Amino acid sequence: MTSIDSLASRRVTPYIWVTWLSKLMVDENQCEWASWFRAHYKYEKTPSGFDAVKWNSAHNELVNRRVKELEAEGFTVYVEDDNRFEILGRDGITKVAGKADIVAIKGDQAIVEDCKTGKPRSSDHMQVLIYMLLLPLGARHCQGLKLEGRIVYLDSVENILASSVDSFRGTFRRTVETVSNSRPARKVPSLRECRFCDVSKKYCSERVNEDLPEVSQEHDLF
Repeated sequence: MTSIDSLASRRVTPYIWVTWLSKLMVDENQCEWASWFRAHYKYEKTPSGFDAVKWNSAHNELVNRRVKELEAEGFTVYVEDDNRFEILGRDGITKVAGKADIVAIKGDQAIVEDCKTGKPRSSDHMQVLIYMLLLPLGARHCQGLKLEGRIVYLDSVENILASSVDSFRGTFRRTVETVSNSRPARKVPSLRECRFCDVSKKYCSERVNEDLPEVSQEHDLF
């Protein structure tokens, strides 16, 4: 059996991107192993069913619109790469990294916004909460600030209070521990997740690439 280490390049230390955590934290993704693998290995990514060009165009348009609206309200606005951060864990090894779409500051008011062009998901809320927690630790312009959060959809805005951060710290810590652990996390392959996963069958032999045969439903229960 071929080992993963002979196929992919192992990272020196675990490196975790925020969006890998947010979907696990609300059970939108069940397969912990995919995030574990991304955190521990550099690998050749396989094309997914996701239309990145279309998404980038719509996302950039929404971000630019919000920047203009916030600047018109008198905010100083920091965009995308300005808001990139890397937080080193207490173990001195694990890093959690991310890049918030927008941080807007005016006086003592500080807001982090994430722009979403798709339908609302629970992970959207969790992603913004992670930004609210980590940006004050990793972004110079956010240090010492209590951030409010906003999820900006095409036709609505969801507000998240600064106090909401305290309620999810335990879940965040447990998820980071699972993904950063030296022991591989559990695999839960399914067509729903695998079709959008960039980890190919080369690295994950359990990957599901097509619907499984239907199970016979003959019974006398009802």
